[in-house]
Amino acid sequence: MKTNCPSPVVTAPGSPLSSELRACRRRADALHAAVVLASIAAASIALVACGEASHAQGAGAHQGPPPAAVSVAAVATTALPMSYEYVGQTAGSRDVEVRARVSGILLKRNFTEGGTVRKGQSLYTIDPVPFQVALAKADADVASAEAKLSGHARSIVWKPL
Repeated sequence: MKTNCPSPVVTAPGSPLSSELRACRRRADALHAAVVLASIAAASIALVACGEASHAQGAGAHQGPPPAAVSVAAVATTALPMSYEYVGQTAGSRDVEVRARVSGILLKRNFTEGGTVRKGQSLYTIDPVPFQVALAKADADVASAEAKLSGHARSIVWKPL
């Protein structure tokens, strides 16, 4: 709380400023005491209003739901097996990167996921039809080239010099 008291200055004991300062301090102390007494009175009234007398008057009034039922169980010590669960992640000791040497459509996987594979084991079966068509075309090109070569060789006559 703020009072309009003059700032304390060192003065002689009988001077008028020191008496004014003492009077101002007495007023501030009185005001402080009044505020404390009012707070105590308000707290007392609040406590009396919430006392047993107010409960006795409202005994006939509706007081809310009855208390909830409570069940009781006996506590006993027993031995329980310890069970631990952990979250983890595993990784293989060796990782292999599989790359295709040719393009094609996969027809079948020839291994089980996570199992072991042997060296030289076929891992996938690829659709053979495009490769068979390419082989037939290459054979036809070879046959055509051989036919051209044999027909051209007959038309050339060798004359010794």
